[in-house]
Amino acid sequence: MTALGNTGTLRYGQFVGATKVRREVNGFSLSRMVPEVPAEEMPVHTHEDASFVFVIRGVYLSSAMNAGAECRGPVLIFNPAGTRHRDRFQQLRGMFLAISIADKTLKRAEQCVRLHERAVCFQNADVVGAAHRIGRECLGWNEASPLLVEGLCLELLASMADKPAPREKQPPAWLQVAREFLNDSYTEPLRIDEMAAEAAVHPVHLVRAFRQYYSCTPGEYVRRRRIERAAGLLVGSDQPIADVAALAGFADQSHFSKLFRKYRGMSPAEYRRLGRGSVSNRPECS
Repeated sequence: MTALGNTGTLRYGQFVGATKVRREVNGFSLSRMVPEVPAEEMPVHTHEDASFVFVIRGVYLSSAMNAGAECRGPVLIFNPAGTRHRDRFQQLRGMFLAISIADKTLKRAEQCVRLHERAVCFQNADVVGAAHRIGRECLGWNEASPLLVEGLCLELLASMADKPAPREKQPPAWLQVAREFLNDSYTEPLRIDEMAAEAAVHPVHLVRAFRQYYSCTPGEYVRRRRIERAAGLLVGSDQPIADVAALAGFADQSHFSKLFRKYRGMSPAEYRRLGRGSVSNRPECS
């Protein structure tokens, strides 16, 4: 449990509860947690940094705008920097994902989107779905997870902006540059800000447009691109499966095999035995 100091202030990455899993990505600290303090004992406290609290399950009592008398998971709450409250679970049977936003990341996001000035609760399917994917990824962490989670966290920030302009038939030239950057570098560790610099756009704007035109995050695109590469190597070479996994950008064979089965419906060995299949060089995102 995170202990509150004399000032009742929680710093970056600190929340009241027991941490089950903690992950760090570029500009975000993520903790999958369970409550430990009974509702009647929760003190008033301040969060120094902005954060998201995704209530996975349980009844959550919050003073956030749109929260109502009780929040029943799944719901997502945004707390701006300096939020002072005593939000708490009604009972100790809940679970939540807490996402701290680094001050530098927040200031950069504010260049692109107008963030809420007070705590607010979101319940729409797109936002809750993105938070769910972050939570699941924290449990099954692998070499592609940092890029995927960073993109999803930026999407949560982008969700607070006005609705995007109607989509043109063709993606803008800068977005095609960003996708080609992924196609050239998908076997390497990547960050959203590297893509944004290559395309000369804001990271939040990039992930929002990428979703709009390609129906996935950059991290999801990279994962599918790696699977496509591995499928081609499996049917087009006799290299050991462990080598195929490494060449496609996977850190270990076990994770590669699990993910390959998810996307292809069979193990790498079974796929290879079926012979030379038709392998697309352009991954579909869904």
